[in-house]
Amino acid sequence: MSKNTVTSNLVLDGQSNWELWIFVVKRIAEAGDVWEYIDPDQLYRPLQKPEKPVRPAPTVNADGYPPTQPTQQTLMQYNQDLSNYYKDIKEYRRLKDKLGQVKAHITKTIQQDLLYHIKDKLSIHDQIKTLQELYSPTTADQEYRVQKAYKAAKTLHAR
Repeated sequence: MSKNTVTSNLVLDGQSNWELWIFVVKRIAEAGDVWEYIDPDQLYRPLQKPEKPVRPAPTVNADGYPPTQPTQQTLMQYNQDLSNYYKDIKEYRRLKDKLGQVKAHITKTIQQDLLYHIKDKLSIHDQIKTLQELYSPTTADQEYRVQKAYKAAKTLHAR
């Protein structure tokens, strides 16, 4: 396993383990440098595919003379842009692969009935946002759990 591999058998089954589940998903996404694309607390920012630069074309002369070839400077700039494009497309493919791994992890680690909530969502961001809206405990939920735990501890301590 690589040092950036994160695995877990934790299955999201609702509010009770949302925080642990999203923690694992976040760790996997951060290990792949893709959390910024799926963070449900941020605006959706899709991964942008780089555009291949267009080779400079000869300039057509209006007076009928043969076309003027692109300058050496223009061709050098094109070659530099093309080199940058190949670097960018390699990174794009890596990030797209990592997003696919996170998507597969999400699908494998949520209960089957939860899949119905996300099956029509096109982006991983929208899937996680939907699950967050459904299962992330509110402040009131957290306060209730603390009070319940406190009362249980108080009862045990009184014995």
